[in-house]
Amino acid sequence: GAGVEVLCHLPMQPENAAAPPPGPGAILFGQGEPDLKAAVASALDAIPHARGFNNHMGSAMTADRLYMRWVLEAARGRAGYFLDSRTTAQTVAEAVGAELGFPVLRRHIFLDDVAEESYVRRQLREALALGRHQPHVVAIGHPHPATLRALAGELPRLQREARLVRLTDLLAAR
Repeated sequence: GAGVEVLCHLPMQPENAAAPPPGPGAILFGQGEPDLKAAVASALDAIPHARGFNNHMGSAMTADRLYMRWVLEAARGRAGYFLDSRTTAQTVAEAVGAELGFPVLRRHIFLDDVAEESYVRRQLREALALGRHQPHVVAIGHPHPATLRALAGELPRLQREARLVRLTDLLAAR
């Protein structure tokens, strides 16, 4: 598309067993290594233009060394990187990625925990502030109308005060 980078948003095992299920094709505990790897491969193959993938929910899975190893091994050759949404502070995704030589990026800012335009605008300003103190900032959000309106409204400021890059470009620069 027009300079757009596509990711596969992969549903994974959440920490909260009472939470609604992550969705069809979810990667779950209890799947053996072959089934789990086949599910990851199937999800990534279903979105051939995806350059990378990230976790939808997944706080339990990203905190588990063995399961994350299986996920990243299955993604090798199918995705260029994993973006850890960091739905838990206990995540081991970056450590496992480093062991395997598979690129893992981390989310710094959630834009729309609250799907209100004023909140998203505040989070975008927070991302800009954070960017003054570290080499890069990864902010993620959902295609909520409030998020899209806030992004459209803040785009001139973002383009003035930051360099917006695709994740593959960020990885290439590291």
